[in-house]
Amino acid sequence: CIRDRRRVHGGAAGGGVLGFLFPLVLFCFGGMGMGMGSDHFAVGVSTKTHFKGMKADWVNATRSAVSSSRNFAQFGFLFGGLELAIEKRRAKHDIWNPIYSGFTIGAGYGMRSGPFMAVGSGLGLSLMSAGMFWLFPM
Repeated sequence: CIRDRRRVHGGAAGGGVLGFLFPLVLFCFGGMGMGMGSDHFAVGVSTKTHFKGMKADWVNATRSAVSSSRNFAQFGFLFGGLELAIEKRRAKHDIWNPIYSGFTIGAGYGMRSGPFMAVGSGLGLSLMSAGMFWLFPM
């Protein structure tokens, strides 16, 4: 029972860390001002103004990272918990558990965009879950 809780909490913690790092990495690859609505590379801008803009962009990126971290942690917790519940109910540890939980979570997230998107999201996440189970069996 403790091992099962660790799996669910590990999914939430791992999702939170990935959700925090992902926007920051994108910010670093994109550079300052990319997609943030700022134009700090104009000719004649002083160094002081340039660093103020860079600081503002970094603050926006970290706010985005915190929000993304919460969403990824929630997803990891829901996915891990549902997979564990399905595994307990079926009394089997096979590739179908992540497929079922992936479809359910994907369809739930895609439901706001209509039934077609819900089915598409469910199928996409179930295929990704099956691939991850196949690549990294436990």
